[in-house]
Amino acid sequence: MPLVTFLEKFGLDRELIERDRAMSEGFARAHAREAAKVENPDQRFLHELTAATEYRRAGAHSVLLSDRHSASMHFQQAGQLYCSMHNPYGLLMLACADYSPRDLIEGPAREFGFLRGQVEDRLQLGYLNIVSAAAGSEYTLDEGISGSLASSRGMLGLPIGAYTDLALALSREEPKAVLEATAPFLSTYNNCMKRAREDTYHWRAIAMPFHPAEPDILSVVYLVEAAARFREQRFFPEILGVVPLTSDAANLLYNAVPERFGDTH
Repeated sequence: MPLVTFLEKFGLDRELIERDRAMSEGFARAHAREAAKVENPDQRFLHELTAATEYRRAGAHSVLLSDRHSASMHFQQAGQLYCSMHNPYGLLMLACADYSPRDLIEGPAREFGFLRGQVEDRLQLGYLNIVSAAAGSEYTLDEGISGSLASSRGMLGLPIGAYTDLALALSREEPKAVLEATAPFLSTYNNCMKRAREDTYHWRAIAMPFHPAEPDILSVVYLVEAAARFREQRFFPEILGVVPLTSDAANLLYNAVPERFGDTH
C-alpha cells in the first residue's frame, strides 16, 4: 500500500509525524550525550532511559513512515541502551531492527550477560525467554517464572506469563500452540488501537502512550515470524484467522511485517 494511502487510512499527517520523529531523535541524542558526561549513576540511568525511550518512539514513527532504514537504526539505538541498563527488553527493540533471534542470543544476550543471569529485574526474564525460544529449542528457558511473578504485568498490561506461554509454545515448535499463545498480544493490541482511535485529537497528534506502530507488539510478531521462517514456514498472515483485527491493526501489520523481512508488497 502506498505510504500516503496508508497514512490517510489512519487519519495521520505525514509532516506531523516527521517533525515529531525529528524531535524524538534530538531529545534522544541530547540525553545520550548527558548520560556520557554525568558521574552519578542514578542521573546517568535516567538520561539513558529517556534516550532509549525517545529512540524507541522515533523507531515507531519510522515504521508508520515506511522508512525501514531509519526504523532499524532507531530501534538498534534504543535496544543497545536498554541492554546496557541490563534490561532484556532491549532485545525486543533489537528484534524490531534487523537482528534475527539467533543473532540476539549469540550477540547482545551474551555480551550483556543475560545468559549468565545478570538481569536485575526478574520480570525482564519473560522477554529473554521469548527471544531464547524463537532462537531455537537448544536454548534453555527459565520456566521458573510462575505464580505471582507470572501474573505480574509488563508492557501494555500484558501478564509476564503470556510471554512465558508463548516461549514454551515456540520451544516445542507447535504451530497451533504458537498461534494460540500469540493471540493475547494481538487482542491487546487491537483493543489499545480501538481505544486510541476514539480520541481523535490525541490520535492525530500521536500524543498518547500507546503508539499505532507499537514496538512491544511488533517485536513479538517479528520474533514469531522469524522463528517460523527459520523452519521455512509462515506465521503471518495466518494469525489473522485466529485473532480478528480491526482494519487499522490489520493494515499496519500488513505493511510492517513484509517491510521488516524485506518482502515485496
